Amino acid sequence: MLCSVAVICSPRSFDPLRYFNDFQTASEAASNPDVSKRDHFGFGAWWRICQGMHVAERSIFLGVSRMLWDFGFGIARDAQGNEIVPDPEKLKERLGRQMDLNRSPAEHLKFENLKHLSGASQAKICDQFWF
Repeated sequence: MLCSVAVICSPRSFDPLRYFNDFQTASEAASNPDVSKRDHFGFGAWWRICQGMHVAERSIFLGVSRMLWDFGFGIARDAQGNEIVPDPEKLKERLGRQMDLNRSPAEHLKFENLKHLSGASQAKICDQFWF
């Protein structure tokens, strides 16, 4: 549904501006009677909504924000130094799910350019709370 041109203009292009004026939380979007206002259906719909979506949403936020705080992410490069960019049209079905619900790149990229940016104070905080 979210990859349909009837629902989203150019669904395969990365365009964060399509959610610029969307201030709904996941639970607000999931309970919105207008399904065209939903940003995803990952937590289910109607009477089959995940009861733990609030916990999941906050856990994902905390995990991602901590990784962005502590690490620098770079673009993967091949042996010649060229950027390796995944082709969004070469997606592969995962776990036998329905079309476009659970797809990922056919070739997995490695995070070879992942740099640990933390200084001594960040490393101490990471060791204290994460491990």
